[in-house]
Order: sequence, then C-alpha cells, then structure tokens
Amino acid sequence: MQNLSSTDYVRSFQSTLATAEIWLGAFLIVACASYQVAGLFGFQFEFSGVLGLLPLLVLWSGILLAGAGGSMRRFPEYPVLSHLPLLLWLVVFYLAFV
Repeated sequence: MQNLSSTDYVRSFQSTLATAEIWLGAFLIVACASYQVAGLFGFQFEFSGVLGLLPLLVLWSGILLAGAGGSMRRFPEYPVLSHLPLLLWLVVFYLAFV
C-alpha cells in the first residue's frame, strides 16, 4: 500500500495531470485549427451573437491549458502558480457568456 503523502505519489499524480492537460490543450488547438480550415472550404457553422467568439475563446483556453500543463511538468514545485493564468482566463470565459 502506498502512502498518499509520499512525494513520489504526488509527483506521479502531477505528472499524469500535466500530461492530460497538455493533451487536452493540444486537442482544443487542433479542433480550432480544423474549424478554421473547414471555414476556408465553406463548411463552417455560423454562430450568432456572443457565440461568434467561441472559437477564439476555445483556442486561447487550449493554449493556456497546454502551457499550464507544460509549466507544471517543468516546475513541479509550484503547480498552483502555473495555473493562475488559466484560472483568470476561465473567469473571462465565464463572464463572456453571463
């Protein structure tokens, strides 16, 4: 049985979380890029109103998510500090649709 307070478990959990954030961020970036490429060929959805900002908001969310995961992997001592820009961006994302 592994002790939950051991640093090996915390580091492996942080590493797993960082990897998941990087992959999810990359997925969002690729999804937004494919949306823009589909628009070049005429296969684009027409969003109205504030939903027209959705591709831009998702793209920035993907960039910040991948950046937070990468910085959490590079600087494992400060995992919360690397997520502050992402947290502020999610507040902006929320306020855009309220």
